[in-house]
Amino acid sequence: MKQTVLGLVRDLVKLGSSPDAISILQSCAEACRARNLSLEAILQEPSIEGHAPLYWAILKNSSQAEEQHQISLVDLLMSFPLTPAVIAEARQACLLNSDDVLFQRLRRSPGCAGLSATDELLLGSPPADLIQVENAPGDHGAFKVSLHFVHFQKRMRVSRAVRAEFIARGASLLHTFLPPSASDSCCAGRIWYLQFSIAGATERYQKPAGTWIVSVGLVDDSPSTHLDSRLSILPGTPLSPASTAKALPSAPASPTPGSWTSQFTSARTSASNPRPPIDIRLRTSTTQLGEREYNDGTGRKRVIAALADSPRGASLEFDGCPHINFDGSLDAVFEADLKQSGLDSDCIIS
Repeated sequence: MKQTVLGLVRDLVKLGSSPDAISILQSCAEACRARNLSLEAILQEPSIEGHAPLYWAILKNSSQAEEQHQISLVDLLMSFPLTPAVIAEARQACLLNSDDVLFQRLRRSPGCAGLSATDELLLGSPPADLIQVENAPGDHGAFKVSLHFVHFQKRMRVSRAVRAEFIARGASLLHTFLPPSASDSCCAGRIWYLQFSIAGATERYQKPAGTWIVSVGLVDDSPSTHLDSRLSILPGTPLSPASTAKALPSAPASPTPGSWTSQFTSARTSASNPRPPIDIRLRTSTTQLGEREYNDGTGRKRVIAALADSPRGASLEFDGCPHINFDGSLDAVFEADLKQSGLDSDCIIS
């Protein structure tokens, strides 16, 4: 029975999107239950050329199912708790496709969206943060990320961290500085993180404990790079829930370019809301972002800035901050260029 199931799943992966995927997997689940087998465990075995089926399903993923509002094979394979090995493979597949939209679906999926005990008590479910990446045309290595964090202050005060991860393309000219094996694996992009957190007493932030900070770094063996970037925290919308429901329609679960971002950015630039954004500069100097540090190579260089070092940045800690939306959420835009720049006084490399 196990080999039969693996054969059927392999055929589904070869087909890509198939309307029969749900019924086939349901039949497999019933057959496995009758024989006291775990379909979830079988689907996470490295049974297809050394990888789990989800890895290949992501690589072969087509937008056709999403356009027709169908549940795709990828969605089915992400619908149950995944092992760390399968999650790592899935992240790598998203990176190889440079597919941030699917990467965000993966991070919010039941199979991947593990919450800490504190966040689970606080939020009950994975936070409905929205992230949209726009890569600059050509090979310039520049990109922009629009970010929407729900319950921002509450999460900072209780969990002490709010984090986003996303895939953004890298500049092809950087490949000439890497050996062939490395450049082949990184040409699609990098996995970045942007994190707000509160400095602890034992952490190497070079900032006093309790300082609200923001950091940018690279994960999952993404190649190191120089960075010149700016994080703009947009003015909040002081609208009531009733009026906002009419003025700003709900964002889709998988936003399309220019959809939900245009809604909240246009509200910030109108004459009726003249407040300027909080701008935070984050850039490297001689040291590249993501360089390995320590002898065992477990740490990676990141760029860190204290919110209070930017004008109006300290206000994010307090109730009534004009850059927090009426519902407690925060909107920001992260603009980055992968180039070397002089070190600013308001950010450090750690």
